Amino acid sequence: MKQTLILTAIFLSLLPPFALAEVADTELNYFLVSPIPGGDTSVKDFPQYVEFIIPFLLSFAAIAALVMFVVGGFQYMTGGMSPAILTNAKERISNAIFGLVIIVFSVTILATINPELVTLKLDLNKVGECVGCNATYTNKRDDLAPPGSLGEDATCFEDSECVDGTRCINDKCTRAGQGIGQSCPSGDGKQCESGVCVTRVCVRSDLEKGEGCQTTPQCKAGMECIQWATSKTCEKANSLDEGAKCPIGSNLCKAGLFCGDSAGFNECYRKYSVADGNTCYGDPHCLAGSACTKNLISSNICFKMNSKSRGQECSGDSRECTGNLICDDVGPGGSYICTLE
Repeated sequence: MKQTLILTAIFLSLLPPFALAEVADTELNYFLVSPIPGGDTSVKDFPQYVEFIIPFLLSFAAIAALVMFVVGGFQYMTGGMSPAILTNAKERISNAIFGLVIIVFSVTILATINPELVTLKLDLNKVGECVGCNATYTNKRDDLAPPGSLGEDATCFEDSECVDGTRCINDKCTRAGQGIGQSCPSGDGKQCESGVCVTRVCVRSDLEKGEGCQTTPQCKAGMECIQWATSKTCEKANSLDEGAKCPIGSNLCKAGLFCGDSAGFNECYRKYSVADGNTCYGDPHCLAGSACTKNLISSNICFKMNSKSRGQECSGDSRECTGNLICDDVGPGGSYICTLE
């Protein structure tokens, strides 16, 4: 350990003259992928790089000496009557003290040459901050290609790098300005001059209510592409009146209405408007606390939920029974009653 600390201190003492010397007239301008905290983001030559790491080497050597001092003290206190352990502990403590003296001596020399050489800076970059970025661009390096220099299909970072008529899409210079009906191979709408890219073809994005569509982005703002039985059209939510045709599960009916299934003829019906025992076309059709049953016994009839006890006749829908009971055909003559599962 003693020899290591001595060699480290001597090495650090000899570095500054080398680091400050003019070893070459040519500037490398090497960009640091991971800049040293507190240093520049690029260096001109190796000596300048050495200047950056001197404070960190000094700090590491001082910490190592301090650790050895603590370890030696611990060995001395716990060594008991063992001469070998006590001798080893004393030697470790002596070496640590000697190393610290050498380090202090090295720091003094370095500070005399240039105080900045012994300044440990930890001005770490903020998370997400781009180091060495061109102020014109966000999170992109300074090594962008000259404006308009990259041809179609070339790898790129920004639109400005690509030749006229192309844009940087998915890191490739791609032909832009495609009209309606023209292809958009990247699948990105940025290729289309207007409209959106659907199945790699530029299509309109201003479809009116009732016009055929494939996806919602094709429809005008405030509308959705709704699936009907055999087609899709742009429709406006909450726009259909009572009695209007609608696709099941959609939100096209106006407030207070719902789209009910009436044997294949789906219409907008008023919610909570049907009393128990009457025909219904979905649970929302029945009064609060009731539901619409569909079974072989009584199809599309409103019933009161949780209203039948064990042994009572039921409609065939277990929601009519209380607790964990089910409605099953175990009654006299195969009639349906509420029973245990």
